Amino acid sequence: VQVFGKPGSETYDALLYDPMPGGSGLLEQMIGHWPAVIQRTLSLVEDCPSACDTSCVDCLQHFRNSFYHADLNRHTAQEYLREWGNAVRFSHLIPAVLPDDTQTQKPGNPPEQQLVAMLKAAGLVNFETERPIMLSGGITTRPDVYFHAPNDQFEGVCVYLDGMSEHLHGNAQTAAKDRQIRDELLNTDYEVVAIQYQELYDKTVMRTHMRRIAKAVAGRAAARDIESSDTWFVGEAAATVLDVAPPAGAKVYPFPVIQPTAANFEPYENCVPISSLKAAAGLWSEEQTDLGGLAEHAQDWAMLDEFKLSPGMFVAQVVGQSMEPLVPSGSYCLFRPVPGGTKEGRKLLVWHEGLTDGETGGQYTLKVYHSERVADSDADGDKKRIVLRPLNAAFQPIDLRGVDDTAVRAVAEVVRVL
Repeated sequence: VQVFGKPGSETYDALLYDPMPGGSGLLEQMIGHWPAVIQRTLSLVEDCPSACDTSCVDCLQHFRNSFYHADLNRHTAQEYLREWGNAVRFSHLIPAVLPDDTQTQKPGNPPEQQLVAMLKAAGLVNFETERPIMLSGGITTRPDVYFHAPNDQFEGVCVYLDGMSEHLHGNAQTAAKDRQIRDELLNTDYEVVAIQYQELYDKTVMRTHMRRIAKAVAGRAAARDIESSDTWFVGEAAATVLDVAPPAGAKVYPFPVIQPTAANFEPYENCVPISSLKAAAGLWSEEQTDLGGLAEHAQDWAMLDEFKLSPGMFVAQVVGQSMEPLVPSGSYCLFRPVPGGTKEGRKLLVWHEGLTDGETGGQYTLKVYHSERVADSDADGDKKRIVLRPLNAAFQPIDLRGVDDTAVRAVAEVVRVL
């Protein structure tokens, strides 16, 4: 039960809800047996087994309301239950928040198809259509196109097509509601781009819209390229038949990607190579501490011109839950060569020839690095003990006792989760 107060009023609303996704069916059964539920509740507060003065663990008190035990009174509850009776009255339908299977699929009308075709032709492919976004007051908005968290500047980029329907976009009431929704999005770190559907046929106007979208999603360099070219412009007739989706089996990344053959390819200025952790660890050697070998093998590079980049940086996907919640399993991270000085407390990709990580199954792991000197009873002096610690308490640290520095290689350090 969630209770909501009303400012300036002595009345309250109590929301009884089923926390199981999709519902467990208990609410329907409770409503069907509501008179019996009320009668059982009355008997509980009227005939407390302990005959308490106000409340106790035998009637109203339990763990979930422990903060309010002093305010509970079974006699007050009895009065209200008898006043309200046991009838249930239908008030109004609460619309579903979660979309059905058709709402996040292909765009459903020619203008939306045309916009999607232009974005794909421009290489801006990591978007969703009709993605629901919850706002204050229980309002849900569904941008026609949505890019989720493209960088540190924006929580998301919302693109709306306006003017397609009087019911949806044309009347004054809807326009006022649209302004309210979009103002809230802008005030909560979203970028909002509104396009009148008639503008889809105007290459000059669309160049401005596409530049703004590209700047928010892929950075200034990509925006300049799109503004200086019209190869992405797709007419209405072509949009319904043109297949500009990525090739089957192509990898889709949560950031823009560039190839070394592109005109604006500037390694370590606006992009870094995309690799696997295994490849990064395998290319490391004492003579090649800057991970430069990754650049020779990478076919895809991550466009990250909003960050300060330097040689040796790379992007790789982290699989495993041991570093959650900081590094969710499956997330892409920006790595850099391990800085000089102490490694203590750093989040490092570590390789060790005798190591088998339980999550990756390999000789490399991403953990928090810790080292200390421990007494050695079998020899004079101390030995170095290296402990690779997870952030997730459900996982055990990896203890590497008695190893020398040449057997353990700190390959790279996590800079940020992308």
